[in-house]
Amino acid sequence: MIKAAVCDDEKIFTKKFVLMIKEFFDTHNIQINVSVFDSGTDFILNRAKYDIVFLDINIPDVGGFEIAKQITDCDRKTLIIFVTEHDELVYSSLKFRPFRFIRKRRLQEELADVLRDVISEISKQSNKQKLIYLSNEHDMPIEIKDIEYVEVIGHRIHAHLKGDNVVSFYGSLSNTAARLMKYGFIRIHKSYIINAEQIAFSKKNCVCLKSGAEVPISRNKIREFKIQYEKIRSADL
Repeated sequence: MIKAAVCDDEKIFTKKFVLMIKEFFDTHNIQINVSVFDSGTDFILNRAKYDIVFLDINIPDVGGFEIAKQITDCDRKTLIIFVTEHDELVYSSLKFRPFRFIRKRRLQEELADVLRDVISEISKQSNKQKLIYLSNEHDMPIEIKDIEYVEVIGHRIHAHLKGDNVVSFYGSLSNTAARLMKYGFIRIHKSYIINAEQIAFSKKNCVCLKSGAEVPISRNKIREFKIQYEKIRSADL
């Protein structure tokens, strides 16, 4: 599901705008959740992560440019779309690298094209993160979400996938970890890396995965594991 936010204090416009967004995604059979904020302060205090933010440049209290700066400082993958009645402000906003602009007076003409571009861009981002080659030994890409955990036995790496499938190859766990950790994996032991999305709960000496597998955790990794797991969970909110 796509997570979007609209930050605009014009309630009549916002109601119409959100309805048009939802209707467009419905016609493309794409689920979208749209959160609405009528002040910049409320948006910032919410601290949630969104795929798209439709941002009124002139929103009161905290200006649209300041909000855009805070978004890009936290996550450059978020697509910022400035919505404005003032064409002259478009040029001032370029330094915040917005994805697109929508002029309120031309909403009917411009929105559909912008949303088509949004779908295309999110699809590209998703595909970049969907598949990974863990080793040059095999030429079959693995879906990251299917990896439950990775272990090393001797000089051989074993990637345990959903459905009790295992992909094995020669390699270093450190090198494999370096490739996976940017996708939400955590090293919890000198011999194990786990996918944070697959975690059900943790116990004193192990982490239990949704599949029922129990992966041992080193004592000296417990604190680091908790910190990393909370960071990943917070980023996904």
